[in-house]
Amino acid sequence: MSSIIRLFFRESSNETTLSPGFSAGLFDLGFERITEMIIVMKQMMGMLKNIYLRLVIIYRKTKNLTSEVLYLLQILIMQGWYEKKI
Repeated sequence: MSSIIRLFFRESSNETTLSPGFSAGLFDLGFERITEMIIVMKQMMGMLKNIYLRLVIIYRKTKNLTSEVLYLLQILIMQGWYEKKI
């Protein structure tokens, strides 16, 4: 969750300022909306973890880069969630 917060905020000196791309509108969202965004991101990470586990199981069974394995890997890479564990 802290990495999500770091996307929006950057620390400089003793004060926290908004990152360049998020200077307008972040605080207008309100606490409820930001909390909702964090929950959705956590759910997405859970979904990506399940895709990753399915990819590992299929790859270990087949020991081959089947089209399904490549498709699942592509999903993970496109979402920026990839670890070298295969």
